[in-house]
Amino acid sequence: MKQLLCLASLLCCISCPALAQGKVIVLEFEGPRAGQLRENLYDLLKEDDFELTDAQDAEQLANELSVDLGSQRGRVTIAQAAEAAAFIGGLVTRRKKRLELAVRVYNGHDGDEVGVVEVRGRPAVLRKRLQTRLLPQLRELLAQTRPPEPSVEESNDDQAVEQERAPQDTRMRPEPPPPATDDMVKHPESLVLGVYASLWSRSFTYKDAVLPLSKHKILLNLAPAISAAFFPLALFDEGVLAHLGFDLRFRYLLFASSLRDGQRYPTHSLDLQLGLRARLPLGKHQLALGIAYGVQSTNFDSAQDGSTAGVPNVRYEHVRAGTDARLMVDTVAIQPALALLVPVSLGQLASRQWFPHATALGLEASLHLAIPMGASLEIVAGGSFRQWGMSLNPKPEDSSVTMLWRAAGGATDRYIIGDIGLVLRI
Repeated sequence: MKQLLCLASLLCCISCPALAQGKVIVLEFEGPRAGQLRENLYDLLKEDDFELTDAQDAEQLANELSVDLGSQRGRVTIAQAAEAAAFIGGLVTRRKKRLELAVRVYNGHDGDEVGVVEVRGRPAVLRKRLQTRLLPQLRELLAQTRPPEPSVEESNDDQAVEQERAPQDTRMRPEPPPPATDDMVKHPESLVLGVYASLWSRSFTYKDAVLPLSKHKILLNLAPAISAAFFPLALFDEGVLAHLGFDLRFRYLLFASSLRDGQRYPTHSLDLQLGLRARLPLGKHQLALGIAYGVQSTNFDSAQDGSTAGVPNVRYEHVRAGTDARLMVDTVAIQPALALLVPVSLGQLASRQWFPHATALGLEASLHLAIPMGASLEIVAGGSFRQWGMSLNPKPEDSSVTMLWRAAGGATDRYIIGDIGLVLRI
């Protein structure tokens, strides 16, 4: 019977979590929403079977004993009177829309600080982080605390024995986990908004033309752009759904004209993409996948004499499937991207007057550098390359061949863009 009781006691010790060896005094927290966060943590500790003493009782005891709870000696005196093993205090600070809670644990035995645990996040998700991130680390710190000796004065022999045993006890205790860092608790970004001043260049050329056909080229024209990635569920959660969102990109060519045979033809171009985006955080780096529907067009108005530019208008309606990354090197982000563009329409270029059997495929690549200018703002610079490769597939019976003498094996429509802009990440 005695052996069974010993075995049951051993199993109980193994299955029970390590708790503080006495009462835990939860002091008042300071800062915005401190009362609510303290109450949440108090409830979690109580559910975890900690024996708690409220701050009001500790303050009343401090007044009766004329000691300061904020001092090391005062904490030891209160711990002796209340038979407490530990004190918990908290400080809440606000950083924009996020709150930062720092919880400090003090040892009742000597009044010294044992450690600090930090969590950060929006108020809507901070309670969840108290349970999933703060509480496990708090248990480890509280397991290292104990109440003071019955007598404040210890004999020299007792002190020597304690000093000899302390290193051994320290080695036996599990190492507490490191405090939470920014990378561990950083809340997912819900909005990435960019505004760019860009220089736009285009080159449209034919291959294997039977007769000379007009080419088109524009160098370094202004084409401002905006981009936005919105992750709505990141406002409320930090799980998988917080990394699913929407992607928008828009660029428009300004004040451009094309010159041919002494005539100027006002030139217009726009690039619009709207799609879905999924990102995968990899520590401080990030990988993303996206699929979007896009429209890119370049067209020409008639000149003042009524003549046309002699180059087909294009309107590439397409599906874009791409991937991009954000690789951190110190504080600078390197942002490469690659995408495949599958057109569903080519506009006037595939009309009966030009090349009705044309097919095409597009490729896009870019590289940008992002340098932080503050907590949420960065300056971005880089460039992108997009090229449409076309097989024109003319047939002898086509009216564009028999009447207009338009025949070529293929064409290349190339765009090179340089960007500099500001990006807001919140």
